[in-house]
Amino acid sequence: DTLDIRDITFPSYQQVYGEISIPEADILCPLVYGDSTAALKMGAGQYIGSRIIGYGGTTMICAHVNRHFANLHKVESGNLIQIRTEYGVYTYEVYYTGVHSATDKSVYDLAREDENVVLYTCYYQQTALGNVKMRYFVCAKYLSGPMIVDRRDGS
Repeated sequence: DTLDIRDITFPSYQQVYGEISIPEADILCPLVYGDSTAALKMGAGQYIGSRIIGYGGTTMICAHVNRHFANLHKVESGNLIQIRTEYGVYTYEVYYTGVHSATDKSVYDLAREDENVVLYTCYYQQTALGNVKMRYFVCAKYLSGPMIVDRRDGS
């Protein structure tokens, strides 16, 4: 199933353009384009340097651990992540969860061309919120949903 790029409207900065659902972790929150302070108050924010859902490549999404991703640590391999957008419903299967330094980029690859999603939040154990140096990551592979294709070149 595909969508022509001309048939969708790309989200504007700080616009809610979807909803993330992970029932096993009791996560249901808005998906916002952008990861500013204002965006993260509204829901989980997509890093704008990553691909939008369905456009192929890596989509990176973060949220505060004391708010929308409070239960992200409950997500396990095999769990399904469903992301509803204005243009389609996407399902991903979790294949990796783990804790990494906030500066460790080995857990994701923004140059990947296959559709995948990476969720992350601050990770702390018995420390106060603030400048947390660790992140909890959830990586998931694409299972279903309409892929956005660019047919403007006539192909």
